[in-house]
Amino acid sequence: MINEEQLEKEIATLKKELMWHKVAISALIRQVVSPEDKVNLVVHPISRTCVFR
Repeated sequence: MINEEQLEKEIATLKKELMWHKVAISALIRQVVSPEDKVNLVVHPISRTCVFR
C-alpha cells in the first residue's frame, strides 16, 4: 500500500515530467510552424463559431 508521502512524491515527479513534455511539445511546434504559417483564430463570442483570417 502506498502512503500519503509516497503519493505526494509521485505526484510531484509526474508534474515535473508533464512540464518537460509541455516544453518539448512547444519547442517542436515552434520548429514546425513558422510565424508566416500561423493562422489567426478568432472565436466569435455570441455564436461560438471559429473564423479564420
